[in-house]
Amino acid sequence: MYEKAIGQPGVWIISSQQWPRALLRAELIERGYDAIGFRALDEALIALARAIREPPDAVILDLTDQQVTRSQLTGLSQARIPTILLGGALDLEDPQLSGFAWAGILRRPFMLREVTALVERIAAPAG
Repeated sequence: MYEKAIGQPGVWIISSQQWPRALLRAELIERGYDAIGFRALDEALIALARAIREPPDAVILDLTDQQVTRSQLTGLSQARIPTILLGGALDLEDPQLSGFAWAGILRRPFMLREVTALVERIAAPAG
């Protein structure tokens, strides 16, 4: 099993877009997080179910170009991991998203520092 570095909160970034995912991951690593990227929600859910990776302290789910189902969202919710949603107006108006306790929701356009501020509020690194 992959284990987080000691004292570093884990953050999973789920985004189908390589460069935004890489940029956010680099910023979080710089701020003291053990940040891991996934292209799709299914990949992250499989990692959780198979205990391939230690569960993170927070998840960032970018809905842009991401097909998610109610079943997938329920699986993520049952893991009880604080989750931040990112997306455009149409992405975030999807009725499948209702009824879940999201840790935060950011609608595009937003700044990288807004995402990191939400992560820091949810899972601040030690020290």
